[in-house]
Amino acid sequence: MTRLRIEYTKKYDRFLTLLANRKTNREHIESLQSSIESYGISQPIQVDRDFNIIDGQNRLKALINLKLSVPFIRFKDISGDKTIETIKEINTKRKNWDYFDFAKSYANSNNKYKKSYERFLDLNDKLNVSAFTIFEHNRFFGLKTEVSMRKGEKVNSTRVSINGKSNFYKASSFKNGEFILNQESYDKMIAYFEKFIKSNMPLKSWRRTYFLRAMSHLMENNSKMSIDYFLNQYTKYGKRKSIWSDEVYTEYDHTKNIVSLYNYKTSKSKKIDYAFK
Repeated sequence: MTRLRIEYTKKYDRFLTLLANRKTNREHIESLQSSIESYGISQPIQVDRDFNIIDGQNRLKALINLKLSVPFIRFKDISGDKTIETIKEINTKRKNWDYFDFAKSYANSNNKYKKSYERFLDLNDKLNVSAFTIFEHNRFFGLKTEVSMRKGEKVNSTRVSINGKSNFYKASSFKNGEFILNQESYDKMIAYFEKFIKSNMPLKSWRRTYFLRAMSHLMENNSKMSIDYFLNQYTKYGKRKSIWSDEVYTEYDHTKNIVSLYNYKTSKSKKIDYAFK
């Protein structure tokens, strides 16, 4: 096999898909976009000699949506039937560990933070939300916990420092066994998500990564924002305003829509703002 190197391009039309490729998944693409925006991309797209995609069609779509350069590895000795066989092998035999595989491993070990990984798995089991949704909201609720514990010069036992950095909400520490999800943040997430689960808001609307990121952004920057009030607004006016559609992709768009619905027929004193920085 020839020596491989990672190349980069913004010529998106160079990449071709085959029937043998798995179908792209909208929710997975949104999750990847969120991940790439926050943490970058570590796995290049793999293509054959003719730029047919061997692996990474969801990553490619996420990068295109974000208008970023695509890192790719080109296998110049693979083409035609060999490409099809390689795609089939990847889709049926190769097992790449995802965040839940790492969590199961650490939860069943003597890792110092095994309880955090147990909470992570329990959140996914109870709420069926993505890993990055948990990361984002652990960051949000973790920060809130930290701020509350600073009051009165109290010792902040929640903030744990590893190598001089706080890791209680960082996804980057997850695979290294240094992920921290404290009990208070866990309890707040359960209560927060249960409000949506019990509401009449469709799962496909509120479970999207960018929607949930927009909600946490607005809650972090609007102290008077109430989830109960928002869900009541959705019950009253959500269908009439039809503010969620297949064309709403970004956190920015979701933020505008949430604020629009929240402030609809709301008194001036209760209205929230976009809190864009």
